[in-house]
Amino acid sequence: MPRLVMPSTWRGWSLLVIFLLLVVMGIWPVIGWINQQTLLWGMPSLIIWSYLIIFACSGAMLLGNCLLRRRHGADPLSKTSAGERDGGAA
Repeated sequence: MPRLVMPSTWRGWSLLVIFLLLVVMGIWPVIGWINQQTLLWGMPSLIIWSYLIIFACSGAMLLGNCLLRRRHGADPLSKTSAGERDGGAA
């Protein structure tokens, strides 16, 4: 049986809370409260809420990338290859 991995830093815990809040924002009871017949900026409130969730998810992932950046070793997205980092022994 797989083990559950829990965050060990305040950064990890804060991101876990953010992602859980985003999940709660998209489940049925909350959607039922938002899905009203009102228009905001000419669009139904449910569409505005959907855009809010999409941008909040993107922001949470960007925040996660910034907060949980690798501290040791090279960034996997850097332009140097493994051979160049290891002194040419690829």
